[in-house]
Amino acid sequence: MNETLRRIVGRLLGQSADGLPLDAASLDHNAMEALLRLERLAQIGRMTAAFAHDVRTPIHVLASTLETCATDGRPPTRVEYRAAQRSCKKVQHMLTDILDFAKGEQGPVREHTLEEAAEAALSLVETTCGKHGIVIKRSWGRTPAIKIHLRAVEGVFYNLFVNAIEAMPNGGTLSVKTSAGRKGLSAVVRDTGAGMSPETLRRLSSPGFTTKEAGSGMGLYLSRQILAEHGGEVGFESQEGKGTTVVLRFKRPT
Repeated sequence: MNETLRRIVGRLLGQSADGLPLDAASLDHNAMEALLRLERLAQIGRMTAAFAHDVRTPIHVLASTLETCATDGRPPTRVEYRAAQRSCKKVQHMLTDILDFAKGEQGPVREHTLEEAAEAALSLVETTCGKHGIVIKRSWGRTPAIKIHLRAVEGVFYNLFVNAIEAMPNGGTLSVKTSAGRKGLSAVVRDTGAGMSPETLRRLSSPGFTTKEAGSGMGLYLSRQILAEHGGEVGFESQEGKGTTVVLRFKRPT
């Protein structure tokens, strides 16, 4: 935990940063909760920035349709109407995601597929990927629906996608694959970025550990908590210069 974070956590707790340990794993319950709140705020900021970029496309579709119809003096065609309707639904979905996450609401436990959660998160990073020369590859295994908090699991995917994008500043490939087997369901997120050293890989499970200058190191910790609540787990494989692979595992529905 860097000095800036220690000062912020200290303010949240009403105490001096000097009294906080350098290692986040040694923090007490209140300090850990403060760090988790900071991470949630950081994720809200990232999601809002992504929304600001991605909302331009559906708004452009709506504006173009209205302008064309006004110029031609006619109502929209069926094709134009459907395109405008899809654009409105996309904006509504993106706004709902951000507002629910900001309020700390995971949503009700309902049956959803991993593909639904992954696609919802991908919709928030597609524009960013395009700007950075990152190609998105999907491989959906049509997994059976399982009972999950959709917004929470979507947040896990979003966090992984953001990490992958940051690891590929010069472009690359972000691959997402889902599958179902006898032992359970899995989602694999792979990037072709810088990869991680064995030491970094080993320390990933430590709360507060981060390689980012302004990171809280709690994103993965929060994701692990969410997965554990769903009976799931996460595993990592990485090689320096070759990229990172993250595997999310869930139990099969009974």
